[in-house]
Amino acid sequence: MRPSTFKKSWKTLRNSFHERDGKLFNPRLEKEREKQTEWRRKSSVGGQLSAKARWEHGKGGGKGGGKGGYEMVVTNGQPFCNTPSPTPITTTTQPEKPVGAFAFMGEIRPVWKTAYGGDVPPGTAKQLKPLVEAHGVAEVAGRLANYLATTDAQYASIRRFASTYGTWGELKPEKKNGDSRLDEFRKRGY
Repeated sequence: MRPSTFKKSWKTLRNSFHERDGKLFNPRLEKEREKQTEWRRKSSVGGQLSAKARWEHGKGGGKGGGKGGYEMVVTNGQPFCNTPSPTPITTTTQPEKPVGAFAFMGEIRPVWKTAYGGDVPPGTAKQLKPLVEAHGVAEVAGRLANYLATTDAQYASIRRFASTYGTWGELKPEKKNGDSRLDEFRKRGY
């Protein structure tokens, strides 16, 4: 900002500041700073209490212990500091079946893992929920298996599967010599 512009602006702004110990302070901004400091303190205390509760629940031998129903990762006899071992041995377990609105993912994940390995892409449950509610998880899982059997992993899209859901029911995924995925798409009219 040019000095001449600052001088003009300062005439309006100076009423918002008060001098204390040779420094300028804005009372409203000081209140905001105090509110933020208090918010950080409360958040820190809440986080510490939450971590303590999860830790105690996880050590108590009950199910779960961490968020989402997963047990906490606990080192086997390792100190809680730097160790000479580059990778401490850890134990984790997953719940047998997910609970809640997306419980059906317990049947969808193995379909994806069989086709491509690894876990489903983020957002899969949200995109498949309307189909599962309308058609049932078994039918959706079967059609998804058909879709994945004819789609290379790099082109697989849950959104595309959902938008073309009706076309994946009759396909019997067989890989014949000479038939390419392109031939399959041509047979379907794409």
